[in-house]
This record gives sequence, structure tokens and C-alpha cells, in this order.
Amino acid sequence: MKILMATVLSVLLFFIPAVLSAERIIIKHAIGEVLAIDVAAKSLTIKKKSISVEFFIDEATIVRTGKEKKNVSDIKIRDSVVVKYFVREGTKITKTIEIKQPRQISLAAVKPDKK
Repeated sequence: MKILMATVLSVLLFFIPAVLSAERIIIKHAIGEVLAIDVAAKSLTIKKKSISVEFFIDEATIVRTGKEKKNVSDIKIRDSVVVKYFVREGTKITKTIEIKQPRQISLAAVKPDKK
């Protein structure tokens, strides 16, 4: 019985530090305009305010427009995007990329000039 308790205690002491030091994943988001997309290099660069930010795209990245699923190759330069990502070892890894549709100007909202 003492051997069993000593074994269990040893195993717990071995795994507790590993569990406590486990990296917490915090999801962040960035909104901006696509400056560069390189599907082969799996990178996406967006302009966020006045700076450019580079993200890594992996196989688990989900790309969509609204509720419609898209592919990474559907992302174009100058698209407005919302990127949800997390940071691992200094690299920003994308979780989802949402391509925003440009706002449509309604013809009813545009009033003709009256002379």
C-alpha cells in the first residue's frame, strides 16, 4: 500500500508542474485591410490603423464571408478582414479570417441635385 501511494504521489508531483505551466491560449482580434497574402508561405499581412501586422495561416484556419465558407485563395489585396488569432512563441496564428463585404451605397440614399 505504501508503494502504491508513493508511486501515485511521484506521478502527481511529476505532472503538476507541467499542468501549471501549460500555455493559456488567449484569442485576440485585428481588423484591417489586406496588404499582402501569400498562400504558399501561409502568411497574411494586414494594415491595422497605421501599422502592418503579419499572421501565420495554418490548416485549421477558417475563412468565411458572413456564414459562407471560403478558401484562403479567396482573400484578395484591399479586402477588409477581421482576423481572430492567438500568439504562440511570438507568432500570430490565425484561427478565423472573416472577409467583410464592402458597404453598398443605396441608390435611394443618393439624391439627385436639384437646380
